[in-house]
Amino acid sequence: MKQENTNSGVPIFRTSTSLIESFLSSSKKLVLIKNKKENNQIEILQSHDRKSIFFIAKDIEKVLKREDEKGESFLQVNFKSGKKIILTEEFIGFPPSSCVGLSPHRLPKVVTTADLLSVIDAIESFFYGKDEYQESLHDVQLFFESIASGAEAIGFNLIGERLWVEKMIPNKKLLN
Repeated sequence: MKQENTNSGVPIFRTSTSLIESFLSSSKKLVLIKNKKENNQIEILQSHDRKSIFFIAKDIEKVLKREDEKGESFLQVNFKSGKKIILTEEFIGFPPSSCVGLSPHRLPKVVTTADLLSVIDAIESFFYGKDEYQESLHDVQLFFESIASGAEAIGFNLIGERLWVEKMIPNKKLLN
């Protein structure tokens, strides 16, 4: 495999890793918990839910430093596989997966595991009499599946969340 270089001759995966490390060093809610230099493994932990993702630096195509409409900085990490993640001050963002029966216009382009927890709350509302959610149970299940599948596609382990929802909805198997 040919290794691409930047203008300075430094391999792209090294400069990408440096950008990620630098960004995470100033984050209070995302933590670089593992960076094994010998095989370029990276693991990033979200403080709010203790979920982490793992990837290899050589799998990164490029890292883009961006700002949102409020002027907050974030990184967009594009992988050679076509997958993408967003690193913000607090969360790892990812695109939701498409789901049969759910219009792609009903979800934002980027979601987080915090969004998944909101969907789980909505599912619980159907069983505990809360009226704050207007969606049908079927629609909320589709939202859950779309966000969960997107999260799993980038490396989050959501077996616990899937089991929790499966217990709430006994006739629906939500484990892939």
